[in-house]
Amino acid sequence: MATVKIKPGKAADFASTAKALVAWVKDNEPYVDSYNVYEDGDTAAFVDHYVDDDAFMAHMSSKAGTELLPACLANADIVQVQTFGATSEEVAQTLKGFHAQQFGAPLASAGR
Repeated sequence: MATVKIKPGKAADFASTAKALVAWVKDNEPYVDSYNVYEDGDTAAFVDHYVDDDAFMAHMSSKAGTELLPACLANADIVQVQTFGATSEEVAQTLKGFHAQQFGAPLASAGR
């Protein structure tokens, strides 16, 4: 999950680039379980889930990760990035570039 602060005067640009990003992921990345962007005023949250670490790395190297996400983030400042679940070393290294707080395996879980 990533929380961002939308830059002043950039709400419309952020919204259009976020919608384009989500649409591209939906149409081109079947290995992404879910990819959502939520907005509340000048704050937005990216909440995404991947089937596995390879799916995350494929996403980051696709058009979504190399063009569309950077275009979206040009209109916002990252406030916080948090990840949940054990990851490979490759994913951990990629996330360090976002200064992500990485939570490992759950202490307790009721997921199905």
